[in-house]
Amino acid sequence: MVAWFLEYWKLLALIINGVFILVVWAMSKTFAKKDAVNESIVSLDKRIDLLDVAVENLPDKDLTHKLELRIEQLSGDIKRIEPGLISVKNLSDMLLENELKGKG
Repeated sequence: MVAWFLEYWKLLALIINGVFILVVWAMSKTFAKKDAVNESIVSLDKRIDLLDVAVENLPDKDLTHKLELRIEQLSGDIKRIEPGLISVKNLSDMLLENELKGKG
């Protein structure tokens, strides 16, 4: 066995080195490189910061509730004013019709 090893140790070393090189190459293709991961993390951190700023600028529940109440109040005001606007429109239409008949 020792004689065989002494005779073929160079070939065994070459095979082991070749296998090691193939394993390292396969790992470099399989796993992400550190630079790419760092770039991805930086990009995600920027997106998270933008989202944090956007969320901070959103109205809170109290302001949202106040806005809902104000919208309801304005809706009621519009419904209350609507009949008056209809009468003004009718009056305007009658005046326009009268003006057109008078000139014709």
